[in-house]
Amino acid sequence: MEDPAGLESLSSHVLALMRKGSSRLLNIRLLKWAHYYGVRVDWNLLAGFPGETDEDYTDQAALVPLLTHLEPPAGVGRIWLERFSPYFTDPSFGMSEVTPKTAYRLAFPVPGMDHSRIAYFFDYRAPDVASPDAVAELAKAVEAWGRAWASADRPALAYRRGPDWLTLYDTRGGLRRKTTLAGWRARAYELCGDTPRSAARVHRELAGRGGGEGFGPVERAEGFGQVERAEVEEFLGSCVAHGICLEEGGRYFSLALPLRSGLPGLAGEPAGQAGDRGRRPVPGAAQPRKPTAAVGARSGWVAKWRRAARLTRSSPAPRSNQAQSPLALHSRKTGLPSGVRRKSKPEKVWPVRSRRAVTGAAREAGTSAAATETAPGSAQTSLGSPLRTS
Repeated sequence: MEDPAGLESLSSHVLALMRKGSSRLLNIRLLKWAHYYGVRVDWNLLAGFPGETDEDYTDQAALVPLLTHLEPPAGVGRIWLERFSPYFTDPSFGMSEVTPKTAYRLAFPVPGMDHSRIAYFFDYRAPDVASPDAVAELAKAVEAWGRAWASADRPALAYRRGPDWLTLYDTRGGLRRKTTLAGWRARAYELCGDTPRSAARVHRELAGRGGGEGFGPVERAEGFGQVERAEVEEFLGSCVAHGICLEEGGRYFSLALPLRSGLPGLAGEPAGQAGDRGRRPVPGAAQPRKPTAAVGARSGWVAKWRRAARLTRSSPAPRSNQAQSPLALHSRKTGLPSGVRRKSKPEKVWPVRSRRAVTGAAREAGTSAAATETAPGSAQTSLGSPLRTS
C-alpha cells in the first residue's frame, strides 16, 4: 500500500510558514507507524519559503541520521509557483517578479499573446529564503539516507518488550547496539512511542493518575507510583542524547518501533557488541529476564495440545473406562483394533404405501387392508393409521 503524504518538511518552523498545521514530531510519527504497518509513504522535502533560515535546513540535515530506519523522501527541491495556490493568490507571502515559465512562449509562439492568462506554472523571486548551501547540505544527507534504505543491510531501530524490561536493537549508522531499559524506564519510553508526550504527562501515567490502565503486579512491585518527575525528565533527556528519542517544545517522541517478524529490514535481531564499546549506558539499564519455557513460538493452546498428545502416547492405558478415549473403549468392547469398526448388517427396508392408496385398495376389496383381532370393526395399515371399514 502506498500513501502520497504531503509531509514536505521536518522543520516545525518551515511547516508553520506553509500553514500546514503540523509539526516535526507529528510528521515523524506518521513515518514511523506507516513503516510499522507496511504502508509506503511517497513524500519529499521542499525549500524556498519566505521567512525560512539556514538553520531550518541544517537542523534537518542533522536529524536525518536518526531517521534512517524510516522511509526516506524522494528528494529535496524548491517549491513551484502554481496558479490557484496560496503563494500565487495571497500577496502577503511576498512573491515578486511573477512571470510565466519560458516553455509557454515556446509552445505558443503567437505574437501579442498574454501568456500569463493561460500559464499554470510561474517563475518568481521569494524574499528571505535559505541559502543554496544550506539546502544542498540537506539534499546530501537525504541522498545518503536513500542509499542506506536501499542497501541490503537496511538500518533498523526496534525494541522487544518484556514484563518489566525493554530491549532496544539499533543498527543505524552501520553500528550494532543493544540497550535494555528496566522497570519504570521501560514503561516511560513506551509511553512516548504512540504519540509525543511531555515529561509531566509521562509522570502522571507512571503515578497512575493519567487516566490510563491500572497497575499490574509488576508495576506495583517496581514502585511506579514513587517515581519523581525530575527522574522522568532526566531519563527522557538521556534518551534524546542517545538518539533513541526526539524532543520539541517539551514533548518527547520515541523513535524505536515494536519488533515484529514482518517488519522490513528486521529479519533477525542485531547482535549488540561492536557498538556498545565506548557508549554510555542509559540510566537504569539492566539485563532482561529470560522468558520461561511457556513463552515462545509454541505458547498458548497449541503447546498445550501437543504436550497433552505426547503424554497420551507415552502414558500406560488407564484403568477406568471414564478416562479412556472413545477409540480405546471401542477396541475393548469389540476386540477390534483402535479405529476399526465392525461392519453392521444392512437394515431391511419395508415398502411404504401412502394412506390414500391403502384406503382405495381396501374399499375396492370390500374389506380392511390389515384387519386386527384386538379391535373388531376397525383396521390398521402398515403405517399404523386406523381405517373405517364399510
